[in-house]
Amino acid sequence: DYQTAANLILAAMNEKFGSSNSDATTWLRNERMNGGYSGIWDRTTPLPQETVSAIIYDYSKNQTNDLLRHFGSEYPNEYLLAPSSIGMSRFFDTEFNPLGGSISDRRAGATFRADNSGNYVIHKYRPIGSSTRQHAYQDDVHIYIYRAADLYFMLAEALNNLGRYTEASALINQGVNNYFPNGGVTWKGFTDAWSSVTPTGSRKYPDKGIRGVFNLGVRPFSEDTKKNDLTILDEMMLEFPCEGKIYPSMIRIAKRYNDFNIIADRVCPKYNNPDEIRIKILNGGYFINWEL
Repeated sequence: DYQTAANLILAAMNEKFGSSNSDATTWLRNERMNGGYSGIWDRTTPLPQETVSAIIYDYSKNQTNDLLRHFGSEYPNEYLLAPSSIGMSRFFDTEFNPLGGSISDRRAGATFRADNSGNYVIHKYRPIGSSTRQHAYQDDVHIYIYRAADLYFMLAEALNNLGRYTEASALINQGVNNYFPNGGVTWKGFTDAWSSVTPTGSRKYPDKGIRGVFNLGVRPFSEDTKKNDLTILDEMMLEFPCEGKIYPSMIRIAKRYNDFNIIADRVCPKYNNPDEIRIKILNGGYFINWEL
């Protein structure tokens, strides 16, 4: 249930945060992630600060996956999946993504980019100009099963459904330290390790939340649990493109409220026949029935 989920996630995060006041404390979304976000993927090994669990590949040992084949536009890749125009525009649409005082959302540049032919490609798994995977055939990027951002989103969703709206908002927006900059955290289950004052000494870079890391504007939360769930879902659409995590969350939340317009509202705009797609989704055609 939601309380069990919150308890388990908080216990794990508190243990990590309380064991170090390093600038790169494991799982802590702090200022270091602002400049290091693209490095989550552009490495030979998973980024320790962000990694919960990952599948690791090594091209030199014939360990490969199909990520570059699907997303890459350079031979021998097949460019099977390209970012949609609506998906890209959401990063810059201030109604969907309140930028606040920021000029742009840095996650956009780490997610997609135009190649030398002007075709937009998913940029996460082999950034254009990468020195880590210089050749288009080096299809060995690691796959995160869970990363720190997952913990923040899962915890925010659980707390929202427990009626703890302020805490859920803090995780998605400006972070716990924004409320308790000098320690003294009073929220149930949280500790001072999220703030600048930790059990192991002062922390230069405390928790700043998912959006606070990039100095983005605040997504409003209210006492409307469903509306907050949709706010969390919309933020996932900027954090997790092409990681296989957004659509399952859409289905979960749609089933929670028995409202499959939640899926249709977010999926249909990328199609040329949105009305037909909406009808199919609302009639249950939102998932492929696969006989295992």
